[in-house]
Amino acid sequence: IMDSVIFFKWILRDITPFEEALLEEDIRDSYKKKGITFKSRKLPKAFPTLSTLAEVMKAKIKSETTSSKSKESRENMLASLQPYISGAYSSMFNGQTNWEYEFFTVFDISGLPEAVMQPLYDILLKDTWQFCKTDRTRTKRVYVDEAHQFADPGNPQTLKFLSSSIKRGRKYGISFVTATQNLPDFLSIERYGQAIIDNSYFKLFFRMGETDLPVIKQLYSFSDQEIAILKGSTGKRSGSKGKGIFIAGSQRVVIQVRASKYELEIVDPIQYEEIYGKKSRFTSRQK
Repeated sequence: IMDSVIFFKWILRDITPFEEALLEEDIRDSYKKKGITFKSRKLPKAFPTLSTLAEVMKAKIKSETTSSKSKESRENMLASLQPYISGAYSSMFNGQTNWEYEFFTVFDISGLPEAVMQPLYDILLKDTWQFCKTDRTRTKRVYVDEAHQFADPGNPQTLKFLSSSIKRGRKYGISFVTATQNLPDFLSIERYGQAIIDNSYFKLFFRMGETDLPVIKQLYSFSDQEIAILKGSTGKRSGSKGKGIFIAGSQRVVIQVRASKYELEIVDPIQYEEIYGKKSRFTSRQK
């Protein structure tokens, strides 16, 4: 229930404590409508959806015993949730889960509109955490790209959850790889963003933007030579593409990453053809 409340906060940005209490009550009643209470010992075949929540809220709005303040609050929340219940985003959010985790599962949400990016990312991250906890004997790796999406001062709970998961993950056999291209935003909620960085034993920095450099220099006291590498200004001869700094514990080294022959054929067919004198199998696909 609390995970659900945090999810709704990504949509109901200005929710008040009073409205949050009403929402928590309505979520509980939505589960109750499907036969799930705190005393339940078995799970039902079908779980409550946003449609169930809408039915519960509408019934309370119509009820004569509901105060006018509660009715107005529910009407406002229901109006904000309408795109997710029956509107443009309903196919993503309103329904039973219809997929399973496989050996290698990728959630590609890069093409989604910004309005749904954060709430969907929140759901997927929490679902992944629950799945990973089911078997402590198996090693699991979770890759969280664009992690700065969670660094919202107005709703820090998801970043807090990620920070907590990284700390607790080791005892469940889970290792996290967190990636971001926007360090200042990631550290805007210092308590959790900084905690994620501090709890990462391995850190890898590639070429960084002008706004990132002062932040990273202050954090790790990089030398002028190291800053030049992170600026990508180490000279054309040595090249800056794929060059970075790798930190393991208290040790740091300069690294140069190069794609293998197989990788290069996929990610850069033109360079592959120049180096190996063979036509890439993926040239036409890239075009």
